[in-house]
Amino acid sequence: MKLIYSRFLLSISFFLLLSCKSSNSSLELGKDGEGIQYSRFDPWLDQLDEALNPKGNVDFDDIAKELVDGSSRVAAFNLQALARLYDSENNMFKTIKEDFKGLEDAIGAYDKWANVIKKAEKKGLSEGKLKDLKARKKSEMETLKKFLEKEKWVTGGNKKSKLKEIKSELRDFKWLSPEVDRKLLIDKLANELNALNETKFDMGILEEGDGVHELRRSLRWILIEMRALNGLFAFNDRNKCAIPEYSSLLSQEVSKSNYASLPPSTLEIESCNIDQCLFLGIVDLVKQIGDQKDIAEAELNESGSKKPSDEVPQSIRKVLEPLYMKMKSSNLVATLGNQVKSCN
Repeated sequence: MKLIYSRFLLSISFFLLLSCKSSNSSLELGKDGEGIQYSRFDPWLDQLDEALNPKGNVDFDDIAKELVDGSSRVAAFNLQALARLYDSENNMFKTIKEDFKGLEDAIGAYDKWANVIKKAEKKGLSEGKLKDLKARKKSEMETLKKFLEKEKWVTGGNKKSKLKEIKSELRDFKWLSPEVDRKLLIDKLANELNALNETKFDMGILEEGDGVHELRRSLRWILIEMRALNGLFAFNDRNKCAIPEYSSLLSQEVSKSNYASLPPSTLEIESCNIDQCLFLGIVDLVKQIGDQKDIAEAELNESGSKKPSDEVPQSIRKVLEPLYMKMKSSNLVATLGNQVKSCN
């Protein structure tokens, strides 16, 4: 279970790092809140820039390893989340969203095989099969390195990288007023929650379509986006819980973890308040689904096949289906969506 839990911490650690980041941007804020939108992007752009374009000679091996092992993937997640929230406002954000999705996907493709190998070694898989898995892992690292160079994420010297171009575009963008921006973002989150609630997910499918991966991904994006907005969302009184069956989470271990909180509001005009128990319900669900997804993924990919089965093993499906049914029957997502919608 240690490996599974550490995998969860990596995928959800975007929460942890956000609480350590300053809300202040290198872009000076005007008296009426000018610059508040860019200030959400700025710390993550700087962090990613340090990893992708270090001073001195460019070493693609070192950069690729730093992206996989360090916190750079967290930055890519948060930047992708912010671009997702603004993608209806301007096509620039759609392009930026796809750019960061491509980067995160390239990192994740390597990381997937690294984790499959760890679990395979723990199970005592034969040396022959481990050799095949390690060859696949090496291949993904080479793919990542080529991707970084081809897409100009890494350029070296004074050459303009993709990240610097994105920074420039965001700095020059004519942002909405803070009041209009607030309404746009709250509507966006409310619509995402509604779409998630209306979608019928199949716990018998791992990766394709509306299966396990997509359910976890959709739930996780809600959490990342709320965190990435640096105080636009805040919690109601701790003892308030719209769905009583989730109130017990407030006294469980999940409530004591760093990712159970939302960043304090330092720049926002007015926060949108939600029940912490509902937020924790989704955090807990993401973890439990992620645990089972990791087990299924390792089992289905042990052969090293390029086209493994996408059918969730029955033993894992028996765990996932009750989790999904509880989410639906309790109206967890719909209730949180209504609370978000009420802020406008």
